Amino acid sequence: MAKDKKKRTLKKRTVDSIKTFFSHSTLKNFSGKHPIIIKKLHDRFSNKSFTGLPLTILGSLIIFFIISFISIAQDLLAFDPLIAADIRIANLLYSFRSPGLLSFFYGITLLGEIRIILIATFILSIILWHKHQKLLSLGIWLAIIPSGSLTYIGKILFHRERPNFQAIFENSFSFPSGHATAVVAFYGLIAYLVMRKVKTWKLRAVALSCLAIIVVLVDMSRMYLGVHYFSDVLAGNIVGFICVLSTIIFIEFLTEKRESTHWETFSLYSTIPSIVFIAFAIGIVLITPPTFAI
Repeated sequence: MAKDKKKRTLKKRTVDSIKTFFSHSTLKNFSGKHPIIIKKLHDRFSNKSFTGLPLTILGSLIIFFIISFISIAQDLLAFDPLIAADIRIANLLYSFRSPGLLSFFYGITLLGEIRIILIATFILSIILWHKHQKLLSLGIWLAIIPSGSLTYIGKILFHRERPNFQAIFENSFSFPSGHATAVVAFYGLIAYLVMRKVKTWKLRAVALSCLAIIVVLVDMSRMYLGVHYFSDVLAGNIVGFICVLSTIIFIEFLTEKRESTHWETFSLYSTIPSIVFIAFAIGIVLITPPTFAI
């Protein structure tokens, strides 16, 4: 019995918890008086369709990220403790600056280079279209284009100057970070495709772990190179996650309603040319690295 309990999946535990919640005596009495409300609640937490529990979770995450972005923006405008922490973190990283680490993090930061990400997205989009995955081909742009647009608008609205000790020159405003947004938007989509295709939670956990590592490294590279503060990259990540989650909702909703995505014929090999291009482009750029200001 104990061994069976250990083998229960997260999905099964969630379903059991929901059943227990709805079987509570007080709730039963309430349901007798308000059946329509209870039905809507039950449908919202049902795992039988995407518009049930999955949509509830994704929607809640989007709301959480929106509130988090607003909170960071308020801190920026009011010069709250988060902004003071920005200065301390920036000074700390500057004190550890060295030519070797600058070269390393410059290579890492190229993983979120906007032009490279756009070309990689175009390659992936063309391949998906050729493989008759039209919804995915168009859907991935719903994460890339809005995330970039929101970042651009944010830079104009907040007009935050970059740190004074940039190792590489950037002439745009600082908040939010475009690289931090792009890395979540693009690699978040790749992680979604992997998680949608593989069947085991272990492989899905690996995909999420790889996404987290890439995001953290790119965020760190932007701060170490002195072109962004901590709150810049955090806000950029949040914008990226909002756009990725919105794209997933769009794709999954249409897939359920119209069967627009044929997951059985989708192959993860479709993502390989984009990844290879990113590696190739980074290698080309690193042939002639910039001169760093130490």
